[in-house]
This record gives sequence, C-alpha cells and structure tokens, in this order.
Amino acid sequence: MPIAQVAQSLDVDRKAYAMVREERDAAVLEKKLDAMVISSGMAEGSMPASVQAQIHMLSSPWFRHFLDYDPLPPLNKVKCPALVLNGSKDLQVSAAENLPLIQKALEKAGDKEVTVKEMPDLNHLLQHAESGTPAEYGAIEETISAEVLQLICDWAAKHSGL
Repeated sequence: MPIAQVAQSLDVDRKAYAMVREERDAAVLEKKLDAMVISSGMAEGSMPASVQAQIHMLSSPWFRHFLDYDPLPPLNKVKCPALVLNGSKDLQVSAAENLPLIQKALEKAGDKEVTVKEMPDLNHLLQHAESGTPAEYGAIEETISAEVLQLICDWAAKHSGL
C-alpha cells in the first residue's frame, strides 16, 4: 500500500475511534461513520459490504469496550499458573510489545508459574503463516499449529499434577 494511502487510512481510523468514544447512540454513530468514509473517498462511489461490516462492528458495544479496555489491572491480580502464547507474525497483538508487559503484570501479581512464549512464524490464530495478515487466515488449512497444541498439552499436564 502506498504511504499516502496508509496515512489516509490511519487518519480515518483515528477519527473513527474518536467518534466511537464520543457518540453513545449506535445508530447515530453508524451514520457519522458512513459519512466520514464517504467524504474520505475511501468508499469510491458505493460502500463495499466489508466496509459496512466494519462500521457496524465499530458501533457495537463490544468495540466501545474493547477500544478502551486495559488488561493490565486484571492481570496484576492473577494468582494461578499462566501460559501466554503469541505468534511472532501476529499483526493484531504484537508479541514484542505485549508479551513483556503481560509477563511483568503476572509476576507483579506474585504469580510464580508464568510461561510466556513467542511462537515463531505463527499468526494471531497460532497458525503457520507467510505474512500474518488477517486476509491470510481463510487460506490457511491449519486450524492451530501442532507445536502449540503439544505445548499446551505438556504445560497443562505439568501444572495439573498428572
């Protein structure tokens, strides 16, 4: 994607997120988001179904919660063994940014049994991936990598006393 298009997309995202935070009426929010996308020129005549689906998702109560949710306070309270896995090609939740924060929060809680692992070449769904983009998900036949399944089984057995 050309840099100018990336910049425009980021600008639209920032404006959309600000609208989500400000407008509490979902129907009004959807209309405002529709108008913003049309005025940005990103719809190019007609609104694609994928854009309409994104607008609907942005106006949902779940997304409003998701946008401002901070997982660190609950993680600071975890007192049980924890296994945290993140794919190195996860473009939705960056392993490099998130795993150290998660580990620190769990350790701060006093959790002594923390296993945090970045899984090489795996995407957000813990599948082997070329690029990690969500567009790739449907083309990957693997549901979840065999390495992840084995790691989960081994970890669970070790921590369940079996």
